[in-house]
Amino acid sequence: MMPNLQPHETEPTPAGAPSSGFSLVEVMAGLVILVVGLLALALTVLSSTRASAETRNDSVVIFACRTVFESLNATDRAEIVGDYGPSSGQSDFWLSGDGAVSFSDPGDSIAFGAITLFDDESAVPAGFGNTSTGFDLNGNGTIEGTVDDFHVLPVRLELTVPEVNGDRQYTFDYLWRTRQ
Repeated sequence: MMPNLQPHETEPTPAGAPSSGFSLVEVMAGLVILVVGLLALALTVLSSTRASAETRNDSVVIFACRTVFESLNATDRAEIVGDYGPSSGQSDFWLSGDGAVSFSDPGDSIAFGAITLFDDESAVPAGFGNTSTGFDLNGNGTIEGTVDDFHVLPVRLELTVPEVNGDRQYTFDYLWRTRQ
């Protein structure tokens, strides 16, 4: 059976009578609302992705700092300055994406940092408390300058994570104590 393809006449609607369908203005208003909603959704996804990346970086940095602090805690007082001081070759470190710490640049690092040991009683930064008169590291009651018989040792880890909008800086102060 063949469909009927004959033209079909419709009667014109009188002026002021309700018509079926949408006017061009209604369609355009609907499109504007749809576009604004889609842009808001795209911005929300972008913001969420950025926040997720920052949270991941924070987690990796904190994990790596714990690793460095554990390495410091496993070191004896007599060796800590030699092992992690400025001339040791291990005062700078790099972080890989999984949080592994390396004391030489692996080439695929996501961040880099530096360990600073403050073994000079007269040059301890204020982040470690009231240090205006010095910081008695060996507990003998006097501020002597650089000491090697310290019982506590202020340590600062400074990390830099390169990001799209610029480098993100982290600073962690830690008071290393001799093992009893």
